[in-house]
Amino acid sequence: IQILNMKGKPFWSPKVGPKDDEILKLMQLDGNADAYFLVGEQKFPAYRCILQVKAPMLHDLVEKVEKGRDVEIEGVSPSVFEALLRFVYGRERPNSD
Repeated sequence: IQILNMKGKPFWSPKVGPKDDEILKLMQLDGNADAYFLVGEQKFPAYRCILQVKAPMLHDLVEKVEKGRDVEIEGVSPSVFEALLRFVYGRERPNSD
């Protein structure tokens, strides 16, 4: 998985390694989340410190929004965004089905 900039050069390429179930659990516990992504009608809790290390591009989006406000994501379905977050947080790869 790579996110490319407009010139086709890698902008962000996450490290692939063993799945991390402990970090994935954070996606279910939004009581301590300090940011939220709104994708369609679905809200996803996020943690700035994790995004800063594992997904700097998503962290930049969070930092541009006033604290307490949702980061609205357009042009992607909630299921695709959830798969992206699951990969960022726990290196869980989506099924190829």
